[in-house]
Amino acid sequence: MVRALEHASGDSRVKGLLTVVGSRDRLGGLASVQEMRDAIRTFGANRAVPTVAWAAAFGEAGNSGTIPLYLATACNQVGGSDELRTSTNEIFY
Repeated sequence: MVRALEHASGDSRVKGLLTVVGSRDRLGGLASVQEMRDAIRTFGANRAVPTVAWAAAFGEAGNSGTIPLYLATACNQVGGSDELRTSTNEIFY
């Protein structure tokens, strides 16, 4: 993903980034998430284009949502399902 973002940052046809954030176990370790997060932030800063993170859930069903939420905050917009907005009311409102 990092190489793809580096390549996309030089492509004027790319108008933004949508990151679909999955569960913690699909993201790898903290070092991988930090590398992805840095790449997303650099991409957004270099291109001045929208970067959006979307997730169905952050930590529901007893899973830790800290790492997925940390990745999502690299984007300038975070969204999700209606259930997400309801269950994380303090984050979005």
